[in-house]
Amino acid sequence: MTDLKNIKTFDELLEAKYGKIGSRKRDQFHEDAKKFIVDEMIDKLESLLRRVVREELERVIEEKGNIFHLEPEMPLYQDMEEILKRKKAGKIELYSDKEVWNE
Repeated sequence: MTDLKNIKTFDELLEAKYGKIGSRKRDQFHEDAKKFIVDEMIDKLESLLRRVVREELERVIEEKGNIFHLEPEMPLYQDMEEILKRKKAGKIELYSDKEVWNE
């Protein structure tokens, strides 16, 4: 293994820890890093997306309340139940459209 004191760049550090580009260990590192980044992005975006969906649903219900109906087997119904469970457990906070978009 390379002496870490002599490493000057991030690429040198990756090579010391995971091998050269194209090696199995280095490829696995890059794959794991990509998965981590995607998971972090999903975590950050999930709450925002759920808030926007909630606001849009409220708008539809207000405008056309007599035609909006969800059946329990519908994915959106299940999503709404999951949101309600998380809200009751204090795991998420719901914001208005105005709060999200600073209007």
